[in-house]
Amino acid sequence: MLQILERLLDGPIDYAGLFPPAQKSIDDALNEYLRWMESEESWILNRFVCSTKDLGHLARALERKGFSSDDDTALPVCAVGAPILDAADGPASLLYDLEQIRGYGVIEVEAYEIRLPTGKAGEGLVKRLKREKWDTIDLYVEFGWGTEAEESMHEAASIIEELGFKARTGGTSADAFPSVTDVAGFIGLVTALEAPFKFTAGLHEPFPTEDKELGVHRQGFLNVLIASALAMSQDLTRTELESILSADAKGFQFMEDEIITANHTLTLEEVEEWRDWFGGFGSCSVSEPLAGLKRLNLL
Repeated sequence: MLQILERLLDGPIDYAGLFPPAQKSIDDALNEYLRWMESEESWILNRFVCSTKDLGHLARALERKGFSSDDDTALPVCAVGAPILDAADGPASLLYDLEQIRGYGVIEVEAYEIRLPTGKAGEGLVKRLKREKWDTIDLYVEFGWGTEAEESMHEAASIIEELGFKARTGGTSADAFPSVTDVAGFIGLVTALEAPFKFTAGLHEPFPTEDKELGVHRQGFLNVLIASALAMSQDLTRTELESILSADAKGFQFMEDEIITANHTLTLEEVEEWRDWFGGFGSCSVSEPLAGLKRLNLL
């Protein structure tokens, strides 16, 4: 693999086999993750994604496999809280999540993700999050899409300086898929805020595809990674980001330490800088991204 692709694709996937459409059982998803981590292609994987309500079940499954809090075999986990839609339920929901993510020695929660409402309700919950000590846990908040979401991201970033943001790029229904304009806006905003960021769902193919069954445009994970890396180092407009996000494989030229697209050149040094801010993307499939890269002779 080219050196620049090695850095771009070093551990971007948080394995989300517990979530739709795969929706495996804890034992099956855990077995799948461990098989991949023991394979020659483990380089593409990072954390195991688990909802906070299932962390106890995951801990017991790990203990049955011989994992212990007394050694260094704790499983790296990205914990996902239940979406908070009603502000009145927010404090109790956050308290429950905090108890869960700190309650199991065989699990090392490295990241915590939570969907919050926009507006004053979300602002209050971000202030509640700020009162907690997160230590080595990366915190990502999801606000959805639209003008209100962008305003909430601005406000949240002013409350917690190191706060990260999460964008949902797909799901099991057509309305879960954002437009190219939406994704370009998110990338432009998080890079302008100099905030950590990550993506989840729908990023199974390297380049954009049309999902005829759902009737939607699926983002390509290479487009998203390259566009965000370029946005970190170069002052790109939303229109320029849209062009990169929409390009197919012919729109990219891959070299050992450079990627050229839409008259922009991404260097290895810029990828290294981007990695400090990029938190990865959740995917319930590991085989599909790998198969897509192999099909394009990028592996």
